[in-house]
Amino acid sequence: MTFLSILAAFILEQVRPHRYPNSAVRAFIAFANGVARYLNAGQTSHGAFSWCVAVLPPVILVAVLSWAISALNPLLGWLWNVAVLYFTIGFRQVSHTFTGIVRALRAGDAQRAKQLIAQWREESELEVEERDITKLTIEEGLRGAHRFVFGPVLFTIIAGPAGAVFYRLAAIVREQWAERAQPELVNFGRFARMAFKWIDWVPSRLTAAGFAIAGNFEDAYYCWRTQAATWPDMFNAPILASGAGALGVKIGGPLHRLTQVEERPDLGIGEDPDINALDSTVGLIWRATVIWMLVILLITVARWTG
Repeated sequence: MTFLSILAAFILEQVRPHRYPNSAVRAFIAFANGVARYLNAGQTSHGAFSWCVAVLPPVILVAVLSWAISALNPLLGWLWNVAVLYFTIGFRQVSHTFTGIVRALRAGDAQRAKQLIAQWREESELEVEERDITKLTIEEGLRGAHRFVFGPVLFTIIAGPAGAVFYRLAAIVREQWAERAQPELVNFGRFARMAFKWIDWVPSRLTAAGFAIAGNFEDAYYCWRTQAATWPDMFNAPILASGAGALGVKIGGPLHRLTQVEERPDLGIGEDPDINALDSTVGLIWRATVIWMLVILLITVARWTG
């Protein structure tokens, strides 16, 4: 049932795509920020308690409803699972923005491409030189594929739709509490950051392995092993290093903003990516998706026959 639920959610999202953040995500963001306003007293322990208040009740509710509806009627239970995954897994919200950036670049509209990347990175504006646009697009594409597709899917294998909800809510709380440049959230968001570090440790490395298998395995493994530790963002380091190696391009490196140069380590090997590398990135993500769907299918068949 897990394989069919994920496949149906993918198909439904392609037929009726929703923009990110969708209504369910917006509602949870409002709820999580409300919890932070009322329970934030500036201590890490308060952040830990608030994390439990924000994340665990929705996950438990989804798990109970999944069990109850499936016990009542297996078909209704399956439809419920598909609906949950439809609002949780977002392949189209990655590909939609990615395609928009590619079209803008092919049309020579660098400013439109910058606007789309800024929205993707949740920045008010993005003023970088044109040579950095392609690198940032690949980075956000690899990162988004993990955050919206591979991470939730891997947790779905473990715990069904409730697992996907748990992963996505933990990721959102980290983004809202630990990644905002707000002094009052420094201590409060520390637990959310550390919790997601452990939650995402295995999924991020499985995603990196998927990119390695789907691309140039030897180069992907080399970049993952030698370069990931140098990347400042520990959550995405294995994903970006492996993805760049699998593609045979170089990402990261200095980011040339209009007023300054943001120094970043290099990831990957080979030349700086051109616009054709964006098509290769889409192909890599699709191949990795197919690989993981085949793995899920094998697991499902093994359960049925076992």
